Amino acid sequence: MKSILHLGYPKTGTTFLQRKLFPQLSQTHAVITPEFENCGVNIKGLKQKIQNGAPHATGSPAIRERPFLFSMEGLLFDAIRGEKDGKFAPRSFMQALAGLKAFCAANEARHVEIVLYIRRQDELIHSLFAESKTFYFNQIPQMQSLPEYVDTVLQSDQTPEEPGYYYHFTNTVKDVRRVFPDSTMHIRFYEALSDDLASEVEFWSGLTGATFQAIEGRENSRRVDEHSKSTDPESLRTHAVRLKNRYLPGMKLPNRASQIVRGVLNKVQFRTPEIIKIDQELRCRIRDHFIASNLALAAEVETNGQALPECYLQAQTLV
Repeated sequence: MKSILHLGYPKTGTTFLQRKLFPQLSQTHAVITPEFENCGVNIKGLKQKIQNGAPHATGSPAIRERPFLFSMEGLLFDAIRGEKDGKFAPRSFMQALAGLKAFCAANEARHVEIVLYIRRQDELIHSLFAESKTFYFNQIPQMQSLPEYVDTVLQSDQTPEEPGYYYHFTNTVKDVRRVFPDSTMHIRFYEALSDDLASEVEFWSGLTGATFQAIEGRENSRRVDEHSKSTDPESLRTHAVRLKNRYLPGMKLPNRASQIVRGVLNKVQFRTPEIIKIDQELRCRIRDHFIASNLALAAEVETNGQALPECYLQAQTLV
């Protein structure tokens, strides 16, 4: 049985795909995403089992009897932004991949295809920092501002335990191929999803054999302008989430209930959202740092008959 594993990256339109596109597969596929699922699984609990590397007893007739699509950017997200006791403490992406492979085996997936969306590193770092500052990076002294975070990312990127490692997309591809050596990998680009939705709908139609209705729109309202993004407010929800993650990490409310609780807790704010700006000098540093690894990625992409967009290979020039 064919399975499709969509691994993110975070901040590459994943929520849009999970809310607008993937539910359209509900009649033909077993679908497992944080936003929609039709298999009766506890998404948070399943994620925990996968990240622990051994999701025992996760085989299910609801999954085995149909092709399935698994979409969860959190496996990569937690390898980039983890925090514990005021220190950067990522979850192991390799262990999560091993758990994902065990999950596929438990559900008799005989043919696995992997989809990885990427985004130019300056945009990805900016967006991920804004998304994660309130709940994660505010707890880490050396990552309190975007310049501090960028310094740490660029200086610490040699091992999976360091915050910059998985911003080198070649490292992610290498790890995925190590665990899934016989699987087909499709590398896609956030820029195409953002600017040419029709081509991405065509890709997913070809991959799944389904006909999709393209639904325009965005699922993230953090963008303020071209150079600015907003964080989450410091609210009662912030503290509730920290307590939940520490004492009840496997708990997940149904989506509708979660939205209601989130809305109520967000009304009690202790600090308004911050505006995180990125200037041209910071963009230059980020883009220059990753050009060499992006050139290596370009060769990887070419093996699939694709071309890495030029914006990944161009240095940013200060004006």
